[in-house]
Amino acid sequence: MSNSDDFNKYAIGTAADRALTYTIASRALNRIEWIADNIDMFVGTGGSEHRVRSGATDKPLGGDSIPLVERITTHGVAPIQPAVVARHIIFVDWRRRQIFFLAIDFAEDGYEALELTGVSEHITESNVRLGQLGFAKRPDPRVHFVLENGQLVTLTYYKNEKVIGFTRYVTDGTYEAVAVIPQAAGLPDQVWFIVKRTINNATKRFVEVGDTEAAEMTGRAWTSLQTDCAKVFDLNGVSTTVFSVPHLVGKTVDVIGDGRYRGQQVVPASGIVTLPDTEPASETCEIGLHYNSIATTMRPSVEKQVVEGLQRTWQKLWIRVKDAYGGQINGNDITSYPPPDLDEIALYTGDLECNIDGMDTDGAVTIKQNLPYPMKLLALFGEIEFGEHG
Repeated sequence: MSNSDDFNKYAIGTAADRALTYTIASRALNRIEWIADNIDMFVGTGGSEHRVRSGATDKPLGGDSIPLVERITTHGVAPIQPAVVARHIIFVDWRRRQIFFLAIDFAEDGYEALELTGVSEHITESNVRLGQLGFAKRPDPRVHFVLENGQLVTLTYYKNEKVIGFTRYVTDGTYEAVAVIPQAAGLPDQVWFIVKRTINNATKRFVEVGDTEAAEMTGRAWTSLQTDCAKVFDLNGVSTTVFSVPHLVGKTVDVIGDGRYRGQQVVPASGIVTLPDTEPASETCEIGLHYNSIATTMRPSVEKQVVEGLQRTWQKLWIRVKDAYGGQINGNDITSYPPPDLDEIALYTGDLECNIDGMDTDGAVTIKQNLPYPMKLLALFGEIEFGEHG
């Protein structure tokens, strides 16, 4: 380790600010892959994880004290710098298949590394790609991982609230890298990507941002973009039916003009998208690649009762949403929204009764947002029966 406050100086000495050298008694020869700071110093190697602190109770770690290095666990880490989230160190194992968090375990009276992918083993089946993780603190703590198959996996990590889960992102192309850039106070962290796409039979790489606060969209009911690789337009009071998106030539795109979905079009060789004659001219417009947002629930169960093997049949079903419009439940369109305005979609917050046609006896429910509108799903509830019915 270098001298304090002098990164490039490695003069070893007995002063507190001098560099130190120490051979870890790990009982195996492994390369150090990362060092992380979380109250104490932690070292991840190819075969084990260690806690590093001063061997003297009255001195910090430095040249005048012998380090105390304790082996915590023996999972082994990948050469990917971990994320420090709420005093927890989230790291990838050496196979790049499992994701762990390192934290104090009061039951064990020490530090322990516990697996986060234990209940979602499939999520990293193609292995995490070597490179930088992306950790966004605001508005929600999320860690982003790029997979070898070009998909993106996001870990939402609210440890105290017991909200821990993975989301998979699939785009028309492959994700290659991710990074997070903080913004000014009051604004969410920006998540940036490098994405490889095939456009007009040519390979292109785009630097894209997951924009939840697009300045051009402040005039509509939502500011977040609901398409991939999108281009947005704000003509400042001037309306038109012609928009230029040359970076998406040959692709089928969603068109959202003045806060309403205007259908899909294939971008011609000219790169010019023209609204149909049946659609009015638009002052603001979002044009980008379509994607579906899909969530499937677990099979319903009842606490302290054995219901496995029984059929599960929903008799009534509601969802609670915030700032939503459109979507489907098990393939059925959600039609219980209040009637929209003629000129612009008004997002809805509240409970919606759903059509239960198409429900099977498994009881699992699939919610899909198949339109380029927002949908925040807060709850799903209803009346369900277990067992066969005459």
